Amino acid sequence: MMKLLITSLWILLIQVVLNDAQQVELCNGYQEYCERQYSNITFLAAHDSPNVQAGSVAANQARTVIQQLNDGVRMLTAQLHNQNGVIHLCHTTCLLLDKGPLLDYLIQIKQWLDQNPRQVISFLWVNSDNFSPLVIKEVYATSGLEPLTYSPKHSGSVMKDEWPTLKEMIDARTRVVSFIDNSADFGLVPYLIDEFSSIWETPYDETNSSFPCTINRISKDLKNITPTPKIMYAINHFLDTSIDLIGQEVLIPNLNSLNLTNSYLSIFNQTLSCFDLVNELPNFILLDFYDQGDPIQETFLKLNQIPFPQINSNNLSNSNINSNPLKSNSINQSNQIHQFFKYISLVF
Repeated sequence: MMKLLITSLWILLIQVVLNDAQQVELCNGYQEYCERQYSNITFLAAHDSPNVQAGSVAANQARTVIQQLNDGVRMLTAQLHNQNGVIHLCHTTCLLLDKGPLLDYLIQIKQWLDQNPRQVISFLWVNSDNFSPLVIKEVYATSGLEPLTYSPKHSGSVMKDEWPTLKEMIDARTRVVSFIDNSADFGLVPYLIDEFSSIWETPYDETNSSFPCTINRISKDLKNITPTPKIMYAINHFLDTSIDLIGQEVLIPNLNSLNLTNSYLSIFNQTLSCFDLVNELPNFILLDFYDQGDPIQETFLKLNQIPFPQINSNNLSNSNINSNPLKSNSINQSNQIHQFFKYISLVF
């Protein structure tokens, strides 16, 4: 009887130990991210995330916002337009592509966040019609998203070393970071963070497939400071082409170049250029139709130095290298990328 009791206790103890081992905390799907600062991760961003419309020249994505989140997109960008007094998500103008009210979009995302309590996501709002932050705040509150928002500790620029870790954000239940390109007011709505005070961007609406890395948009208060202050930055890695729309030039995604633009090599080429410029990895890489090109999740795991057995820096397909018009010395670029990853591995 005693032997049976002891055996049962041992089995129970083993089960407890195994359960504890299985309950490893994950942050954005990986244990490695938990102790990293938000500002020390490179996030996949869906450029103009709501713009999903089969057959439309103005579409930027092929998958819905929920599919985007399930695929690992962790920054969603969108343009805010005034449609009869309601904030709508449109492309340049609501006459070209109108994806409906911001409220409907946020409600979907709130439901996804409720189902995924250990995920941190970000928004980047292009405030095309200069909405007051109080108007946007009302939509956040109605959607139920407002209690989940992260607010910095102070106004002005948030330096890279001031951001919390993902675990801290998850534990505090402030898992939504919102940037806005104009009209931010910390005193009115502290969680709508002025983008260009805390993030600089490379050129956007790029038609040059070499994707040069320069500091294109940054707060005027930071623009003339040398060296560039240590804030986060975003790479606009989407290629456009122009069309004539009723006598007006409009830039739309270059669909013919998607496989090359979203290739492992092309993304890493621009990342390498930016790293050479500021000695920092990008925090956000914005893509159109992220689901086309090389497997995107693997690319970002590699950038973040997260182990992924199916990928290594030798995984550049011959077709990408041989047909790549980005650089005439693509093989040398590949070798540079090898050295680049050996170097940045010391950061993590």
